[in-house]
Amino acid sequence: MKDASIGCTRKIKTPCGNLYVTVNYEDGKPSMAGFKMGKAGGCVSAQMEMVSRLITRLFELDEPINSILTTLRGIGCHLSNEQVFSCPNAIAESLNTIPIERMNNYGRKLQNNLEQQPNEAGEPPSSTGGAAATTTPHK
Repeated sequence: MKDASIGCTRKIKTPCGNLYVTVNYEDGKPSMAGFKMGKAGGCVSAQMEMVSRLITRLFELDEPINSILTTLRGIGCHLSNEQVFSCPNAIAESLNTIPIERMNNYGRKLQNNLEQQPNEAGEPPSSTGGAAATTTPHK
């Protein structure tokens, strides 16, 4: 995981409340997923954390996004309505509609801007293309 990544958060109204879906991207691929159910705490919050960690792990393993979507779609609950079948279904739909290419383009522009900024001493970036502000993976 890098020090900085580009992400997108969507708010989806579900029968259980507002669901906030965040996906971060690195190197043109989804790298982290986060899900939060409005003001919920306790068990609901723990369940959302579990789903976040599992989907993030699938991203790390390069699981195709369509496989994740197929797994989540079609799960119903007793609070289903005409707009949203269930929270897992809402997660699948949001993962399917977050603009990956737009995020990638934004990430490239941000990285280019970081590379053009002067370093801490106020000097411009080196002519060899060294970045003043860089993102490095940590393990």
